[in-house]
Amino acid sequence: MAAVAGVDDEFGPGPRVPSVLRFLTEHRSSAVWEGQDPGVLKCRGRNEEFRKRSSMVDDRVLDIVKRIGLEGLYRTPYRELDHNLITAFVKRWRPETHTFHLPHGEMTITLQDVEVLLRIPIDGEAIVGTCALKWAVECQEMLGIVTNSVVLKGQRIQIKKLLEKIDQGLPDGAEEVVVHQC
Repeated sequence: MAAVAGVDDEFGPGPRVPSVLRFLTEHRSSAVWEGQDPGVLKCRGRNEEFRKRSSMVDDRVLDIVKRIGLEGLYRTPYRELDHNLITAFVKRWRPETHTFHLPHGEMTITLQDVEVLLRIPIDGEAIVGTCALKWAVECQEMLGIVTNSVVLKGQRIQIKKLLEKIDQGLPDGAEEVVVHQC
């Protein structure tokens, strides 16, 4: 539906004050506003790897997962991605304001939304601390994984290495620290 000449289209896709949106020209939504179709986003993910895997069934590990309130997350090992939906939302995302600009107004994702979607608790004390850690040492102590510059890049560890660790399973009579690492 075209806007009437001389009358602002209050639900139009473009911003009323473009200077507010600093990244307007670089964002894919600008193509949409100009009548172009940038196509569906290709979302990267590891869903195939996770879908093919069997779940961890060791009761010692599951007891820890339940105690810390992450059973909901454990029970949701992967999610199907709706690429068209993600594309639609990306077109409406504004990085300057961290909101989605929809025809009915602005919206954002809250911590409560994450709680509902991933079924993880958000109540209690915040987990805070320094990030200035020796990550190779942290991976060894917290995960039981010895790393190198290929496995660990900055604070990121290869998902392949984590999956290999899980595939090893827990030996009978594993020490408590090994159970926690798993």
